[in-house]
This record gives sequence, structure tokens and C-alpha cells, in this order.
Amino acid sequence: EYFKLNDLNNGIEGTAILSRIDTTVNFEWLEGSPEPGYVPSDNFSARWTGDIVSFFDDTLTIHVICDDGMRLWINDSLLIDKWLPQPKLEHTCTFFMKGGQRYPIRLEYFEMGGSAAAQLYWSSQRLPKTVVPKSQLYPPKLLIPNNMSGFVWLDSLLNGVYDNHEKPLEDAAILLI
Repeated sequence: EYFKLNDLNNGIEGTAILSRIDTTVNFEWLEGSPEPGYVPSDNFSARWTGDIVSFFDDTLTIHVICDDGMRLWINDSLLIDKWLPQPKLEHTCTFFMKGGQRYPIRLEYFEMGGSAAAQLYWSSQRLPKTVVPKSQLYPPKLLIPNNMSGFVWLDSLLNGVYDNHEKPLEDAAILLI
């Protein structure tokens, strides 16, 4: 979620001006915008939320590279708090993860002016320093329940379209995974 930065002291607040799923956090916008026409080049903030999963049981070093400020939570623990204007710097922390287990992660970032960057890496004795891959990051679960309705029919023309002469199948159930 991307926001207009109104007050650095209050952090991220208000309604997002842009919501999207970024599959990784590996951005060097420099003097540009995360999304021209929606997010300004300066005075914006971002919040990435979801789950992070380690490949195997390991104590990982989490690296966050940012220009300007950021905060990182894993499993609801604030691990890095550098919420201040700064040049491009790297901050690290360590966190033990069981392989295959999901841990909630939240990374908040702000850009006041000048160059902009936000990057999330990890490393360990068994894992070289690399951007946390999209295969190990999961978007947040939906906060609002969704409903789906419809019917199943035998597509006699094999055209993928429900035609008037085709009848819905009674008592058909769909399993969504």
C-alpha cells in the first residue's frame, strides 16, 4: 500500500493512494515515482504486509536497504526501527525461522526527498545474501470475506460460453482451493 506522507511523526496513516501486490521488495526508484500518476516522487510512504517463509530451519540475517526511513516487523516483533530521514543505508537484524512455516512480516518505508530505495534481502551461513524471492513471500490474507456465486453447466459447444440451449447441472458443487 502506498500513501501520501503527511506527517513523519504520525507514520503511515489515512487511505492508501495505491494498493498492489509487489512480489518482492527490491526498488531503486532514484528520483522517480513507484507509480507515476498515482504516487508522488517525494513525500510518500509504503507498507508491505504478508508472510515470509524460510527454505529450512535457520537463523537468518534480514537486510533492509533504504533511503529514507523504515521499520521492520516479523512475527509482530519490531526488529528494525530507523524511522528518520537518512541517505541510502543498510540495516540488519537476525531472526530464527522454522523451514516452511509462515511468519507475518510488515515493512514500512517513507521517502521525503531526493533519491528513493527500498530493498529486502536475507542471508545465513547456508544462504548467500540475496533479495528475498517471491516464492518465499506471500500476500496478506483477505480481510474481507468474498462470496462467489454461479452455476456449472455442460458446455456442449465447447466454446466456454453459457449458451441458451445449455442447462445448468443440478446439485453440482465446486471446490475452490
